[in-house]
Amino acid sequence: MNIEHWSKQHRFLNRLLQQQQHWQRLQQCINQSLPANLSQHCSVACINADGQLVIYAHNHLVAGRLKMLLPSKLNTLKRIDPNIQSIHIKLRPNPAPKPKKIQRQFSNHALDSFDEAAEKTAHHPELAAALQSFASKRRS
Repeated sequence: MNIEHWSKQHRFLNRLLQQQQHWQRLQQCINQSLPANLSQHCSVACINADGQLVIYAHNHLVAGRLKMLLPSKLNTLKRIDPNIQSIHIKLRPNPAPKPKKIQRQFSNHALDSFDEAAEKTAHHPELAAALQSFASKRRS
């Protein structure tokens, strides 16, 4: 799919694509201005009504270093967007990783027990089907 082809036909999509490229330029400028181990832990968020470029830092250590290093880059950022008057660092920790689902291994004897239970509960078809499905999924 050629998004630029579609953006030429749709004014709103074109505007959205231009905004996305603008934010990428700002992020790229910051990434080039900072050490690699620091730039990967921050991201450009927005330019608020006061002309502050809001940058999210992933932890307190990164926020502190950004507050020291980024003010010297303000003129470079103003060349990309003249609306930027200052830089504001906000803390936004990365979300904790989702816990991994633990896949339990069942012995063949246990899976046979599920099949037997399904046969014994034939008078409850939904329960029997669920037991059989559970056992068959664990066998494969």
